[in-house]
Amino acid sequence: MRTVPQHPSTSNLLLNEQPLFVLPSLAVAVGLNESIFLQQLHYWLQKSRKEHEGRVWIYNTIDEWQEQFPFWSTDAIHRVIKSLRKSGVLLTTDKLNKSRMDRTLWFAIDYGVLIDIANSQCGVAESRSHVAESRSPECEFATSNQYISQDNTQDRDTPPPPNELSPGFRRALEASERQRQKKQPRR
Repeated sequence: MRTVPQHPSTSNLLLNEQPLFVLPSLAVAVGLNESIFLQQLHYWLQKSRKEHEGRVWIYNTIDEWQEQFPFWSTDAIHRVIKSLRKSGVLLTTDKLNKSRMDRTLWFAIDYGVLIDIANSQCGVAESRSHVAESRSPECEFATSNQYISQDNTQDRDTPPPPNELSPGFRRALEASERQRQKKQPRR
């Protein structure tokens, strides 16, 4: 077994704590900060036992969210929540609190809306109950939960040169650029 030498100046910055995961396809679909927030929310929803109207919910104050995302200001967290609520992916309520004076928000994900957003990124017009049989390579990447696909893994002992992008990353980058161009006003 090969041992990896420890570099004293960076060893404290590399996975010595619970990491946050982000799928590039989710970041393309909803935005980077929004995807980080959604992934963390999804993690906590998997552990929650609070069910209401057929959905699982968790609660957090903005300060509690900031403890989980110390690199964001409370204003940034408010913006992420507002963006996700506007898209319909994030559901919030304060109706599950025991006291009417308690303003703590409860959070849930509308997974159906999230699927629709991911599919619309790939031009899939079908409903959630009927997924397209054949998809373009970009769409395969954007809706895949795989971190590594066959087309971006090659039998090589050395990493690709710095100026060579893997096909999967190149497709995500191109999809992101198309989204950015769609959002720009036409002149």
